[in-house]
Amino acid sequence: MASALSRNARILIDLTHLNEKGVWDVARLSDAPLVSTHSNVHAISPQSRNLIEKQLAAIRETGGLVGVSYVGGLIRPDGRGGTIARYAHRPYCLSR
Repeated sequence: MASALSRNARILIDLTHLNEKGVWDVARLSDAPLVSTHSNVHAISPQSRNLIEKQLAAIRETGGLVGVSYVGGLIRPDGRGGTIARYAHRPYCLSR
């Protein structure tokens, strides 16, 4: 229902705060581009909100986008931020 409403209203559903099952539910129900406005790469920082390889591929396949977050716990496993750690996620996403 939400997917059909968002399609008719031309609204994108942000995947950012969804768990993995939620992301796949939206991907299955929506024909809109997949968007995660502030998530990072799970392979770099394994946090439940960060995106795994299959999710990054699904977002790319729909013409969607990923916005990188600068929240410490999403950037590094130890929760510390930092400029170098912050920028590791962007080239990773762009190379996929």
